[in-house]
Amino acid sequence: MKTCATVQKEYKKMKYQAIVSMIFLTSCVSLAEYKSKKMELAELEKGNKDLRKEIKSLEKEKKVLTDTIRNRNERNQLLSNAIKRRLEAHKIKTKIQSRDLAGLTISYPVTNPESYAELMQKHKNRDTNSAKNMAWLSEKEKKVYYWLNVARLNPREFCNTYIIPKWKRDTNDIYLLTLIDYMYAMKPMNALKPDKTLFENAKCHAVSSGKTGYVGHQRQNSECKSGFWAECCSYGIEDPLGIVLQLLVDQGVPSLGHRYICLGWYENCGISQAPHKGFTVNTVLDFN
Repeated sequence: MKTCATVQKEYKKMKYQAIVSMIFLTSCVSLAEYKSKKMELAELEKGNKDLRKEIKSLEKEKKVLTDTIRNRNERNQLLSNAIKRRLEAHKIKTKIQSRDLAGLTISYPVTNPESYAELMQKHKNRDTNSAKNMAWLSEKEKKVYYWLNVARLNPREFCNTYIIPKWKRDTNDIYLLTLIDYMYAMKPMNALKPDKTLFENAKCHAVSSGKTGYVGHQRQNSECKSGFWAECCSYGIEDPLGIVLQLLVDQGVPSLGHRYICLGWYENCGISQAPHKGFTVNTVLDFN
């Protein structure tokens, strides 16, 4: 796309050419030359008109972009101030600034009493060890369910025990700060229940991804199904608690999608871990 400065430069050049053409027309020329120059002048005038129109359009686009950036900056300033106040209320000092939130998708948990009560009535499982008797799960897969459910049912305690120590080592980490803010605002929610169909879907993707070294959500095997509402994939971490922490912190993922999925109002989950060609191990979590 041309910038306003580029278009204005072209406009000045064409204006200069038009003046030169006018001077040339004042000298003795043949009728044919006169008509030719007249046509050339008309084309230049049309070009100038089009350029002026383009300049106006670019200036309008520039204003819209400037307004968008200003509004986004103002929103981020309000968000950063609000997060800072909430964290300071919990004696967590931070120098968070609006630019720290640039690009991040900031959402908040359900806190409205009526909505929360309705969700808790709909999702009734409260068993953090819901996977302990599932023979088709490995011990590490069972532990991923356990730690994820602990985070969901006891968000503040989990945060104090496992997230705050990380923050103390890096007090300016915006991913840790926004996670602390989110989990402190959370109310206890339901525990996820293991689902055999979701497990088979997750296992198929974990195994096929591991064999090729693939990273992502696209199925690499035509036999792998995708009958889930949301999915998280963890790479390079074998420890169950480490997997949950990786997904909750969501370092380097501006959408914070893994965090919001893991702490979302889902009922069932399929979790499978398999070797990975590129990252040693990968774990797939499918939710619905």
